[in-house]
Amino acid sequence: MDPYSRRSTWEILLNNRNNRVMVLTTHFMDEADILGDRIAIMAEGEMRCCGSSLFLKNRFGAGYNLTLVKDDAKCDDDAVAAFVQSYVPAAVLLSNVGSEIAFQLPLHSSSEFATMFAEMDRQLQTLGLLSYGVSVTTLEEVFIKVAELSDEHNQHTLGKHVTRANSAGSDGFYQPCDEIITTESIFRRHLRALLLKRFRYAKRDKKTIIYVAALPVLLIAAGLGILKSSMAINDDPLKALTTDEYSGSATPTPYFCQVGAGAGDWCSDVMASSYYSGADAQALSIPEPAFDSNSPTVFGVTYTDPALNASGYTGYSVAMGQEAFERGYGKGADLVEGQYGGYLVYGDSSQNLFGYNVFTNTTGSHSSAIFKALMDQAVYRFFASNNSTDSASNLNLKVNNHPL
Repeated sequence: MDPYSRRSTWEILLNNRNNRVMVLTTHFMDEADILGDRIAIMAEGEMRCCGSSLFLKNRFGAGYNLTLVKDDAKCDDDAVAAFVQSYVPAAVLLSNVGSEIAFQLPLHSSSEFATMFAEMDRQLQTLGLLSYGVSVTTLEEVFIKVAELSDEHNQHTLGKHVTRANSAGSDGFYQPCDEIITTESIFRRHLRALLLKRFRYAKRDKKTIIYVAALPVLLIAAGLGILKSSMAINDDPLKALTTDEYSGSATPTPYFCQVGAGAGDWCSDVMASSYYSGADAQALSIPEPAFDSNSPTVFGVTYTDPALNASGYTGYSVAMGQEAFERGYGKGADLVEGQYGGYLVYGDSSQNLFGYNVFTNTTGSHSSAIFKALMDQAVYRFFASNNSTDSASNLNLKVNNHPL
């Protein structure tokens, strides 16, 4: 395939690989390096290794290639070799042909490159060099190394043969495939690599620690401080919760005294105007029992599971809600507007029992708190007057919406 067609094919594969798995076999290592997310190398009919291009180069690469361009009139080859090996003792001379001299540098020597290149720039003319360049191991070199490791019968004659026995020798340039097989999960390896990458970035640039760790904390603290101060300044004023925002003392408030509280007993006494004030308490008439059966149908719902007790608390609660609803919407009775609360009351002086349930219209602001406070005030007045010779009708409970 000519170069233009090959490039076109590469572009087609790269543009259509999203959400797809493509398997490509090739002997062209540049093609594998560019197109392959994961590259598997086969030798002697078996898969020998698999991984990303960078992974394979790190594991099987011979290292870096340092190429120096000589000034033939001034360059001393021995002096150049001594200079390179003074910084990288494991450097190996690859070739010395014409005006170029090349060295192979192991991967672990990369920490010495900055110092060596800085000194080389200063001594470039002294060493008789015109320029230099460094390149990483190519995938083709990796392929050759893997093939040599797999050649147990010495069938290949490309360069110096390396067997499995000495492949992990003292030069440490590469390792055989069977030494890198691991059972560690990919997630743990990725996590460790990301953490190590973050640590090295932070170590090189101290400002990163401030931006990543300290600055967000300071911004959050400043934001919370501003929010807290603005809330303290803009808190709503203290407001008394009363029926004045409805119809005041004329607000219709239905109630029903449950069976067991006869006329003149605690229920009727508490709801009298001498104790209950702030709204217009209106007694309702609900039959006894509240329904003909324990499974009535109310608002289209039949109470079968669980059933109601038509003569008890559950039956009268449902009946009270039905009656208040029908009054508010003028169904079965004259329309009563402005109902925001109501009560189901039980009072039995013989057993010293008193209890109530509050029914509220949630469209009214603070209706639950207001009508509960009115009933608590009436109950307190009633029992205080029974235990004192002084009238307790002037006792008032105040409820406020104190801002949080």
